Amino acid sequence: MIENLFRTVINMSITASIIALLIIAIRITIGKYLPKNFSYYLWFIVLLRLIIPLNFSSSLSLFNFMPNTTTIISRVSSDVSAEFTQNNIQKMVVNNLNVPRANITTPITLTSSLQIIVLGAAIIWILGMIFLIIRSFGKYRQAAKILETSTIARDYDISHIKKLMGINKNVDIYTLDFLGSPLVYGLIKPKIIIPASMINNNYSDDIRQILAHEIYHIKRYDNILKLIWSIVICIHWFNPLVWLSAKYFNEDMELSCDEKVMKIWRDDIRKKYANSLIDISDKQEHVMQGSLLFFGESNIKTRVKNIMKYKKPKAWITLFGIILLAVLIVFTLTNKQDKVIYRNENFGFTLLMKEKDFDKFKIFEESSGVYFCNKDVNEAYPEDMMGTVFRIEIYQKGRFTREDLEELNSIYNLKYIGENDEFYFGWAYPTDMQYSPNDERLAKSFKKTTKIAEKIMKSIEIIPPGSDKYAYNEYLKLAYEGKMDGIEFGIGDNTEEVVKKWGEPLEIDYFAGGLYLKYDNIVFFTNGYTDEGKIHHGEIQNMILFNNKETYGIKSGMDIYAIEKILGQPNFREIYDAYFGPDPDGKYGEDNKAYYLAGNYMLVIPYNKDTKTCDFIELGRSEGYYNLSSDNFLELTDAEKKVYDKFIVDFNEEELRNLFPLSIMKLYFHAQKEKNYEAEWELYTKEENQLGWDKKEHMKIPERDRMKDFSPFENPVNIEINYYNDYKEAVISWEDKYLEEYDAAGNPFRYSFRLVLDKNYTWKVGFLPMQ
Repeated sequence: MIENLFRTVINMSITASIIALLIIAIRITIGKYLPKNFSYYLWFIVLLRLIIPLNFSSSLSLFNFMPNTTTIISRVSSDVSAEFTQNNIQKMVVNNLNVPRANITTPITLTSSLQIIVLGAAIIWILGMIFLIIRSFGKYRQAAKILETSTIARDYDISHIKKLMGINKNVDIYTLDFLGSPLVYGLIKPKIIIPASMINNNYSDDIRQILAHEIYHIKRYDNILKLIWSIVICIHWFNPLVWLSAKYFNEDMELSCDEKVMKIWRDDIRKKYANSLIDISDKQEHVMQGSLLFFGESNIKTRVKNIMKYKKPKAWITLFGIILLAVLIVFTLTNKQDKVIYRNENFGFTLLMKEKDFDKFKIFEESSGVYFCNKDVNEAYPEDMMGTVFRIEIYQKGRFTREDLEELNSIYNLKYIGENDEFYFGWAYPTDMQYSPNDERLAKSFKKTTKIAEKIMKSIEIIPPGSDKYAYNEYLKLAYEGKMDGIEFGIGDNTEEVVKKWGEPLEIDYFAGGLYLKYDNIVFFTNGYTDEGKIHHGEIQNMILFNNKETYGIKSGMDIYAIEKILGQPNFREIYDAYFGPDPDGKYGEDNKAYYLAGNYMLVIPYNKDTKTCDFIELGRSEGYYNLSSDNFLELTDAEKKVYDKFIVDFNEEELRNLFPLSIMKLYFHAQKEKNYEAEWELYTKEENQLGWDKKEHMKIPERDRMKDFSPFENPVNIEINYYNDYKEAVISWEDKYLEEYDAAGNPFRYSFRLVLDKNYTWKVGFLPMQ
């Protein structure tokens, strides 16, 4: 994209400008005591920085003194995650993509103001560059038309001068009647054009010296360098330091050629040489100045002053200049060694690594620890989760002791690395093979990251645990307001206003207890309803975007890795939800989902488990999501706790309308644990033939028959939600992380819990849900 190219050019220009300022400072201080060749070669550093985005890093780099360390603040995520809030939305969206378009006003997609500014600046940059290229080419063509009329001087012998300057390249001499001074013209086969008046004076000293100057330009390929500088000016035209650098480069180029001429002449020719330049300056044709591919005598005043001050440099001065040039090349042609601070505030630890090393890892954050995997291996075997280089294991105090870690040390060499008020931390390497030994490339890559791991372990620092899990995500700025980029309506807005402004939707119907309105590339889910054929518009509860429409810098069709590169790691990941079971074509079965929390709202990204491509983007309220930070079903999210506190006041079922099966189950367990048996009863379904006793009988159940063992709900893994009876019943099942019981087929034992969808579309607990 043009914006990315513009940003790259800006970064290169800034880096080169810093070096240019350094070179200017050297040039006006110690540079005046050194040969001009030294300054001439220094400008090569700036030129390289302006045309090549160098990626070499060094601890000696000048830019190491600039503060630019990247800090990554993590969020705990897991393979086990939240239940998707909008059941079966995907089927409805995909199956209706070909509905004819309605006559509506399509909202304009707006980007952020910063993006608009960058795009505008990039366009101005392109226009300025095109203008300068056309202008420079025009000036060149104007001069070339004149110079092409020159004629070759076949009998003009400059072999003695070429020998003196140490050049074997064939150089032709041309003459032009009205030319005032010699110049070099051309790129591939440069030639020297001299005034016709010089044709009979080629053996005079002043002519020989001036021709030697021009021949030295050709020897050093200054004609090509000047072209490159001209192109660089067109690219970096907005940077005055680039113009200044080009001016100084051209000046030092001429001065160094002058010094070379004076150095190879045995006699002191300073006065004669200076007089020759002064004489030539009065005869120059100004139309020749400033073109791309030729050189004439320019900046005569500065050159004359330098010639008159010139002294042949002593050996130690030349040696000092060479050493200083080498040091500056190392300092300025290498980048700083950017370091990444991986900071996990949930558990409370940080570690440090070089940025180039950080890029070799994929980090997986789970509630039990953080896994650092070799990126190459993990991407080669994504389904098998191979490539773990090391892991930092987390053990909660109260459930585990230091003795437990010491026991694990004897089992698989877990190394205790520290503790804070809440957790013990252990470092472990994998005990099994993490890559295919037959793949030499992966083996080599894995061994490199293993060596890096040893340095990373020494950098670990234990800090107090925080609550960074819900850290502000700048990319989701509008999501915190319940809105999507480019969509003028958000959650809580009334769809009556949508219809007034956008026209009638392509489709309107019931879904999950409310009306939905489908437009070109967005669907609004509401709490609206119809009564005797009349539509009563309601507030937007959820909204999904599809058809590759962009929001938050992402869009459907992107793969999840690209999305995570933009938005960062999600707060939660999916659990299996059979509402996403296969459609008739079996195309959208068992999609994975990533969840991003934005304050009171949740962004949901369903993506195909095989292709990893995003199917659509949903934004809804954050109620009803399983909070992975709790590690169990007994801890409510803030949103769930808020609903529970309101519900137990008068048991108003409307408080439960935005919750889905997993959250209802958690409220039920919470009520049992609090011994709020009335709330427990009110969470039961009241559908006909679903209950075996009434509320009075329920309240009389003896305490000894109530649930006392809540351990089955503390360590759930491999959670699944399946639906029956035309999606009116839900069964949540899970395994216990630490339970080693198996069924007759050898599969891990699974707990199950049944819920029922009431007539008012509220999920309730089924009778004896855990039979």
